[in-house]
Amino acid sequence: MPLESLKRLGITPFPANFDPSVLRRSREKILFVFPYCVKLVDCPVGRFNDRCLKDCSECAASKIINKLEDLGIDHHISLKLEDTFGFLQKNRGKYRYVIGFGCNRIIEKYAKYAHHVLGLSGYSVELSGETCKTDEDTERAETMGKKRGQTFINEQAVDAILDFIK
Repeated sequence: MPLESLKRLGITPFPANFDPSVLRRSREKILFVFPYCVKLVDCPVGRFNDRCLKDCSECAASKIINKLEDLGIDHHISLKLEDTFGFLQKNRGKYRYVIGFGCNRIIEKYAKYAHHVLGLSGYSVELSGETCKTDEDTERAETMGKKRGQTFINEQAVDAILDFIK
């Protein structure tokens, strides 16, 4: 898929010249990272945590996580950006490629850290819906688990990335 088509789906490669063909050969080295806010506001296991019910399929996150598990690809649900960085540091060497989802104000920081500090490559994928727009929004979301509404994953974006892996 051409880069312009990916960008229309909110997908940005890091580094900019990332070759997605490596994903097909390296499933065990791929990690998908989702913020908790993509879970439903009334998620059956609660929203502000890193849990997701297998086969729940109530929201896009659970459907995607089920697909990832079927493909043997790891995932991590993050409560805040620093937790994600800590998880990646703790698992340094286990993953080479990361597909990270986030609001547009966080995702660039995430991609820079993953690439420049940890040497990871992959994609950042912008979320839609009720995303954090200010530092106060982010602080409230990360410390208290409070969001004004639902955040959404573009399932077409996920399918485009999974097409590189299958």
